[in-house]
Amino acid sequence: MRSFVAVFPPQVVLDSVLQLQRSLSITLPGVRWVAPANLHFTLRFFGDLGPEERASAARVIDTVARERQPFDVELHGVGVFSSWKHPRVVWVGCGEGSEAFADLGRALELGFRDAGLRKADKPFKPHLTLGRWRDFGALIPEASIAACEKIGRLGTFTLNEVGLIQSKLSPKGSTYVPLHRGRLA
Repeated sequence: MRSFVAVFPPQVVLDSVLQLQRSLSITLPGVRWVAPANLHFTLRFFGDLGPEERASAARVIDTVARERQPFDVELHGVGVFSSWKHPRVVWVGCGEGSEAFADLGRALELGFRDAGLRKADKPFKPHLTLGRWRDFGALIPEASIAACEKIGRLGTFTLNEVGLIQSKLSPKGSTYVPLHRGRLA
């Protein structure tokens, strides 16, 4: 079962993100935007997990969540992975709360490793993926950078839950199904 660990911001914050996607659609041509229901922060992507591995992941989520208090996360700024000359992903970053968020990601990663759930491909960096480029040939990097540098605070939410999510792939796109939720103490 294709699985990952994620945080889904509340709708009030997502409304600002959706407005941002609409406003950037002209400035950032060639982007395939993430569907509103799929906007989330991925803390750890597993790929396929069997039932026992999912149970282990859920136990780690519960243990780590119980050790932490809810905290506020500010969505702030826009950037790209890998570079503006060859962008692959456009994302919203975090301002306030980014250190606590990164700490949560590190604690989960250590717990998953201790539980024998393979090492992550890369360290967690708090970001919300807005979209992925299909073709960046029409992109004008200078104009895109200027537009994105103007974007500041998009909203704040209280992070109080981490979920283990199943990703079901289909020709219409991914559908996410919650498998387990761990609430911060």
